[in-house]
Amino acid sequence: MPRSERILLFSLGGALLTLALWFGAAGESEPVVQAAPPGDVETTTAADYEAEYSAFIEALTTFRGGAREELTNLRRRAEQLARHHGRDDAPRVAAYYAEFTPEELRIGLDDEDEFLLLWQRVRSHDGVDWSEELPVLRAELAEFAERVLPRGDFVPAGHALSLMTTLDVEWLESLAPDDPRLFVGIATAERHGEEARAVFERAGMQTPQLEVLLALGRLALLDGRLLGARELFEDCAELAVRSRRPEYRELALVLGIQLARQVADPALVQRLLEELASFRRPEDCWELSQHHALALIHRDEPEQAAAFLLAHRPEADDLNRWRFLMAIARLRAGDLEGTRRWIDALTPGGDPQEVTLLRAAHDLRLGETAAVLEALGVPEARAGFDRRARKDALVLVGEAHLLEGRPARTLEVLSRARELAEGWESRVDRELDLGTESASVLGEWLGLHAISVEARALLELDRPLEAAVLIERSHGLHWRDRRGGGATLDAQDLLAWAAHFEHGLLTWIIGADEGVVVHVAADGTAAGRRVAAGRLALERGARRLRNALIDEDPPRVARLSEELVRTLLPEDWIAELRAADASADERALLLVHGPLEGLPFEALQLDDRPLDERLALVALPHLPEQRPGTAAPEVAAWSLLGSPVDADGQWRLPGAHAELTELGLLVPGARVALGPEFDRDALLEALRSGHGLHLATHLTDGTGCADARFADVGLELSGGAALCASEIADLGTAAPLVVLVACSTAGGRAVDGRGLQGVARACLEGGARNLLVTLWPIRDELGREFSLAFHAALAEGQSPSRAARSARRHLAESGVAAADWAPFRILGRD
Repeated sequence: MPRSERILLFSLGGALLTLALWFGAAGESEPVVQAAPPGDVETTTAADYEAEYSAFIEALTTFRGGAREELTNLRRRAEQLARHHGRDDAPRVAAYYAEFTPEELRIGLDDEDEFLLLWQRVRSHDGVDWSEELPVLRAELAEFAERVLPRGDFVPAGHALSLMTTLDVEWLESLAPDDPRLFVGIATAERHGEEARAVFERAGMQTPQLEVLLALGRLALLDGRLLGARELFEDCAELAVRSRRPEYRELALVLGIQLARQVADPALVQRLLEELASFRRPEDCWELSQHHALALIHRDEPEQAAAFLLAHRPEADDLNRWRFLMAIARLRAGDLEGTRRWIDALTPGGDPQEVTLLRAAHDLRLGETAAVLEALGVPEARAGFDRRARKDALVLVGEAHLLEGRPARTLEVLSRARELAEGWESRVDRELDLGTESASVLGEWLGLHAISVEARALLELDRPLEAAVLIERSHGLHWRDRRGGGATLDAQDLLAWAAHFEHGLLTWIIGADEGVVVHVAADGTAAGRRVAAGRLALERGARRLRNALIDEDPPRVARLSEELVRTLLPEDWIAELRAADASADERALLLVHGPLEGLPFEALQLDDRPLDERLALVALPHLPEQRPGTAAPEVAAWSLLGSPVDADGQWRLPGAHAELTELGLLVPGARVALGPEFDRDALLEALRSGHGLHLATHLTDGTGCADARFADVGLELSGGAALCASEIADLGTAAPLVVLVACSTAGGRAVDGRGLQGVARACLEGGARNLLVTLWPIRDELGREFSLAFHAALAEGQSPSRAARSARRHLAESGVAAADWAPFRILGRD
């Protein structure tokens, strides 16, 4: 290797072992890259950067070769590189070498030669005798580092320590999770990594720290320190941008994506994928391709995933992983023959636990339960599996027992799987604070399918109330933990909620392919059944029903309603409704989760009559507390806010101004804040006042409201300001009833197992007892008419759910189409 390339490698470049191990044939010299530098610099073109970077390296090479007269030019080149391209490390590197005598420089170059021989041995290993050679290499690197570290030029020792750390990480990641060597090995590797990082910091070198940061992050992940791992990967990605090293940025983002998947944070996965896609293309980046394919599979779009994978075939080193993903896509699409072909195409060398699980999942789909139990049914078969693989194995075993008619055994096995997931969720919560994340271990990690199978087993054992408790405990565990000190929902709690409503409650668990529904009646009886549809089918069903309503297509509405009623509603509840007296104005609680949050149950037809004609519906994404409490008292006072103006004082929503003005006449004594008065302070005061709160404003769309968990939305205030969903949840509200008459206020970011995370969820989490929201956009004039009818019914003493039903009936009886009255929904406890 030429001396100039070697200096480039060891001064600003780094050892690049990670790239060699991850990407195979990485070049020996640092490539000129095109990532944008930080800050305001005079120029950022790739050609300019390449020219000035090469000039700096040439000056550094000449100076270290013994030309002391080159020092002035070296310093000038370093300053140019910093000023023009943000490489602030270049002057520090120049200063580091400027302090050495010619003899110290010569010794440093000799030490680099010696290290380079060790590094090339690592680069050239074929893996056959690696386990035997690794201890020898580590001992030689340790001896080298100890000998070189006291010298003037100690950077070669830092590279040796960095290489030792990366080698140790590779070895530790190959061990089983319960291997006793992990604990000591992680501690030793971290000590070497921190020593290497300190060496590079002392020398003023930032780029060689990239490999150390990656290694330390991987060690933190191995040790279960999730927050530490995430911070290290983020630091590495940020440093890679400053250092113009997109290959390291890519590696850091890929590891961050893997961590986000492990902690079940789909929003973070999406954000990191978008960042990766900002400088890499799927055809050039297998990691981007495979994560995109996985995202399609997780969104229940396996055919699209398979087509994408076929269009983005990777290089030879990644073909086995590609075949594995193709097998998963075909399995999720129900193509069992195609799945078998792709499994048979796998070659040795992949993750054995993944392949074992895939084969078992395929056997289960074929009904070959004995094969599943033979492969995974005993603890010895799961030895060496990591936590998630053990969970997946237990779920497959549990479902196999159910198919063989042993529901009690299913419960035993799946309870262990759920314990693994809940224990992991508890650990993730401690590490990352799930209140600020979009994570859902029980939904995204355990899989709602597993909970559905467990609920089915309870139904087969004629224990429907326990199935309902399992479903609600799973959906609302995190929220109740944060609000109620961790108390666990039990059967008596669920019975109290059911008794609060004349027609009890319904709760659903919807997995990828099927689900369960349970009705708990007001008298405490319970019944349930299997739902033969998955989340994607139900999302599509809800969307089709909404479109049929908007298109005013009665035959299609009737047909879709019949399908959804047959799929979703228990027979005992249907019989109960048919026998009920609609004039009694009775109520039911719908615990709608996931895809059902957007379904307009109010317009769903039973015997050609909308459910809204039969009873008043109240909805919740999950039970917020152990008990519903007493009936809500009448709202004593109101705050009427909204109708924002823009920065020029122009009305943003003229219809909202008219609506609130009329409501002010209908609700005497209300505090009114319109136009310029509708600012942040006014809204915060209203939220804390304990008054009912009626808001007539827009939802913002992303501007200034980026958040890790909630959708990037907020309530628009005057002057272009906004109160974000995350702020509403954090600040809280004492309002007994919040009315959000705006477009699609029930929406939000979908998190599997936690539902829609938006303004509505923020208000409920913030403490609102009841909330009136909309499922889709509404017309201003109908929003005003609904609001007036709703408040008139409240003034007569009706509960929020009955008042909402009265207002919907008022619109329907005046000839308004169902698409214009059906989106108004009450969330809460009434």
